[in-house]
Amino acid sequence: MVTLNQKAEIIISYFKEGISQREISRRLGVDRKTVRKYIKQLEMHTI
Repeated sequence: MVTLNQKAEIIISYFKEGISQREISRRLGVDRKTVRKYIKQLEMHTI
């Protein structure tokens, strides 16, 4: 299960820092599919 802090870190790392999904996955110890899911969810809500 991903904590709220991890979700925020995913969003910040990807959109503000430009870190790849693979690197975010490695840093946080979260599956890459999970990282992709949260990024996609945010993109869907901001359109």
